[in-house]
Formats: sequence, structure tokens, C-alpha cells
Amino acid sequence: MSLQTITEINLDINQPGIAVVHAKQYDTVRKVKANLFYNGVKWHAPSSNYVAVVGFKKADRIGGFYDTTETGETAVTVETSDRSVIYIILDRNVVTTEGNVNTEITFYDTITLGRLSTFSFIVQVDPATVQELDLASNPYFNVLAEDIKEVLEAKNDITGLTASASSLPAGSSPTVTVTGGHDSIPYKLAFGIPKGDAGPAGSTASPSSTSYAYAVSDSGTTVPTSGWTSSASSAKGKYLWSRAITTWSNDSETTVYSVAYNGNDGTGAAGSIVPYMDSGNGSVGSANAYAREDHVHPTDTSRASAADMQTVKSAVNNIVLYFSEISVSARTGTIARYTNNAITPNHILVSCVFANSNGINSSLSWATGNGVLTLTGTCTEATTASVVLIKYSD
Repeated sequence: MSLQTITEINLDINQPGIAVVHAKQYDTVRKVKANLFYNGVKWHAPSSNYVAVVGFKKADRIGGFYDTTETGETAVTVETSDRSVIYIILDRNVVTTEGNVNTEITFYDTITLGRLSTFSFIVQVDPATVQELDLASNPYFNVLAEDIKEVLEAKNDITGLTASASSLPAGSSPTVTVTGGHDSIPYKLAFGIPKGDAGPAGSTASPSSTSYAYAVSDSGTTVPTSGWTSSASSAKGKYLWSRAITTWSNDSETTVYSVAYNGNDGTGAAGSIVPYMDSGNGSVGSANAYAREDHVHPTDTSRASAADMQTVKSAVNNIVLYFSEISVSARTGTIARYTNNAITPNHILVSCVFANSNGINSSLSWATGNGVLTLTGTCTEATTASVVLIKYSD
């Protein structure tokens, strides 16, 4: 039975990076007990529909994130008796490099895909006396990059919902399935209706006759109590009601009403003034004139300007970067080196898709620097790659 070293710390959402955990380089049994707070008040983790992920960046600017360790253990567990207490397992990849490791625990909502809360602390890795060469510093992701890409696509590509249910024999419990969202990430809801006691045998009624009547009214919501005739009216500016009374073979009756408004003939003329825009308080207006089909409004200031939209676009582009057609060489070592001034050391690789992955060895690593992305591994057949980078922090 292995021994675990447990360090207890307090984490507050509004005080990132204050707590420090000391660990020895190459330590593989480090466990952290964290008490969670928000402005000094206990913060409780959700009881369902969430996932907790550990993210880290080491002193050599190599990082990663994981929700399970290499040995298959859950990275973050919540104390059932007090959900403001969590236990964090520091995977051995976190402590392969001496120095400070910026570490974050992030809770995600698995329904909305949104980030709930993030707690930050520092792991101070003290150097080991003897270097263990088999534990080189590598990026570590125990969450598939392609799965992350599909989640990001699904968030912006929900295509609606459809419902289906099969026909059922009498007295059974039906199940309805609702499906929607991204093709590869369906959302399904199934529910059953409990079966009740069998009722008495019934008989099927059929319509015997239907009579129709019509009435005129100034109201489109109150059914007329008089004035029903067998002929429909064509009165202008009135609500025209119709009524259908069906008599059934079991002597019961059903009555159905419908209503429509018959408007007055249009008498307006073309307007002669410029249409309003941004005129202060709104008004229903009283003019009978209509606007010509080629009318032009003044400058529309109710929408964001092109400059504002460009600012928003620039802010998004600074966080998420997408590059395609990156040349990948057939070699062992640095198989791709892509330069772009937008890349910073704070960007992490979340997706890498090869045009031809047959010659790519599964042991692939990456690193980002100022203006450069490097892919390292083994490639036996030259190809191209498309990558997605997300800015980790400022």
C-alpha cells in the first residue's frame, strides 16, 4: 500500500495564487486537501452535472490539464459531507521540473459547457538530489484534444431539438426521446409514464351532423351571444366569427369557434418626410401616409459600429487561435515549427488534426513560445496539420 503526503490549503476565488504547496521533484504520491471559499465564505461544489479539471504550467512553460491521473484515479474529488472541501491528486507530470508551477482547479457545467469557478494556487517544486531521466518534462493532457474541439463546436452549433415516440400496446408505459445539438454530441432525455389501472371498455363515437353559423362583433376575444346567422358577413372593420356545432352518435356535442378581422380598405398616401431614427421617446404615431419602398433611414446608431465589432473580434482572436496547412516533415524530433506573432507562451494546444495521421506516432508533444509553435515526435510520412490554441492566462 503506497503512502500519500497530504497538504491542506485554503483557496479563495478572489485571491488567486496565494496558497503554496511544496512538493519534491518527481514526487508521485502528493495529495492536496483544499478548503474552498468565495470572499471568505465557504464555496460549495455542485452535487451533479459538473466536471473538475486540473490545469498547470511549469517553470519551463510546458503545461497540460487532466481530470484523471495516469493511473486512472479521479484528479479532483469532493467531500460528500462538506462540499466545500476537495481533494486534489498532483499527477507526476506536474512535478517533473523544479520551480513554481501555476495550477488551477476549474469546475465546468456539463449541461451548458460553461465554466463555473476557478481556484488558483502555486506548487513549489524543490529539486531532487538525483535526477530521474525517465521522467522528462512533457505536456500532459488526459482529456482527448479532439473531444475538446467537438465540445467547442457543439457550443456554437446547436441545431435544435426533435422528439420521437413509438406506438405502444394498451396498458404499457411510453418512453419519449428528445434529441438535439451537434451531430457528434447528442443530448437525450428519456422519461416514462407509470401505467394506471385499466379503465372500462369504451365505444367509438362518430359524427352524425355539423351545423355552421356566423356573427359580426367589435371584439376578437369575446364570443358573441347573439346575431348568429347562416350566412357569412363581409362587414369592414369588424371581427367575423364562425361557429361549428358537431353532433355525435352518442348524442354529445362539440362546438368550435374561429375568428378573423376584416380590415378597412387602405386610403393612405405616400409620405413626404424622411423616416425617423433615434428620435428619443417612441410613439405609435397617427399619420395615414405610408413609406415609399426606396425610403432610406438616417444613420443607424442603435447598432454597434464597425470599429466596435473589430475590437470584439480582435479580443476573441487574441484568446483562440486557429492555424491550418502547417507543414509536417517526415522525421523524428521536431516534425513541425510554425511561426506567427500572435502565439505567446501562455497559449496551449487543445486540438491538432493531421491531414494524414497514418505516419504520426502517438507520442507527440508541443511547446509554445513568443511567436512560435513546435511539434515534436515521429512522422514517417510528410503531411499537414490544423491546430487550435487557447490562451491559458495573461
